[in-house]
Amino acid sequence: MEKMNKADKLFHEHSNCAQAVLLTFAAEHGLDDPTAQKIASGFGGGIARLQETCGAMTGACMALGLAIGDSEPDPGKAKEATSAAIRVFQKRFIGLHGATSCRDLLQVDLNTEEGRAIHAQKNLRETVCTPCVRDAVMIVEELLTDKS
Repeated sequence: MEKMNKADKLFHEHSNCAQAVLLTFAAEHGLDDPTAQKIASGFGGGIARLQETCGAMTGACMALGLAIGDSEPDPGKAKEATSAAIRVFQKRFIGLHGATSCRDLLQVDLNTEEGRAIHAQKNLRETVCTPCVRDAVMIVEELLTDKS
């Protein structure tokens, strides 16, 4: 619950969805917050507001890679373990939200004035994005707890 609250606070104060998820795990896995903030800055809105893969999911992938991955040129087992964790993450995220695409999750086009107006009017950041961020953090935390 503590990590979900941290991500929620980050998301509502200054971070996009990907930043909020990655920053929640960054420091404890050796990545300073300013660098994590920069790395994830282009992943909000489904990668640069292209509405592809949900930013909460890309933030989760980065967090899982940071925690499980290996920095060696041939990561072997760590690379496969990271991929396996991400596949489990995706399955669980889809189970909760029905999709991993920002476009499918929001059902609006953020690249149009009309879409942005609907996004604001329906409060989709709060009703769709916040639960995605919180659930992404919950799933990552559970996956990392299972690994330890």
